[in-house]
Parts: sequence; structure tokens; C-alpha cells
Amino acid sequence: MGSGSGSVGGLGRRIDAALATVVGADLPAPRGLSRLVAPLPEWLENVGLRLAWPIAIVNLVGAVFGFWYYWPRSGSDGSPSRFTCSPFLAR
Repeated sequence: MGSGSGSVGGLGRRIDAALATVVGADLPAPRGLSRLVAPLPEWLENVGLRLAWPIAIVNLVGAVFGFWYYWPRSGSDGSPSRFTCSPFLAR
């Protein structure tokens, strides 16, 4: 895995180090692949790997909320909600 060059690489390594103190995930050992196969800088790959679990948790929470919010509910008068009837009314 190639390392970044110049100030961007230095800033990226600082971001990775700061994120490592917050998230603290153990990362797999780098494989030493060529730049053609692994085009991301090592620090950016590390940031992505460290944020994988928090992003997955946010996605799951959002999916659960979406199902809860859009689940067909009946109105106060007992009639079905508009989401339940909308595909049938479009015909």
C-alpha cells in the first residue's frame, strides 16, 4: 500500500491517528499490494476500516426507523393509512 506524499499524506496520517484514539479498532496487517491493485493511500484505507462498524450501526438504526415510520398504521377512525391505499388508488 502506497503512502501519501506531501502535506495531504501528513494530514491524512494525523486524521488516522486521531481516529485511532477515538475508535481504537484493531486493523488487519497491510498486504503490501501494488498501487494498481490498491489505489487508496494507506491512511485513507485505515480511516475507512475504522469507521466501518459505526457506519454499519447507523445504517441499521436508520433502516429500523424507516420501517417503523412507514409501517402501515390505521388512522384514528380505524381507516387504513394513506400509504396502504396509495398503490390501489393509482390504478
